[in-house]
Amino acid sequence: MLHITTNYKTFRSFFFVTSANRY
Repeated sequence: MLHITTNYKTFRSFFFVTSANRY
């Protein structure tokens, strides 16, 4: 479960950075 949570946080961070770069 912890592994999934870590991946989720990483995915969120990556998505946030991608969105920031897009704008």
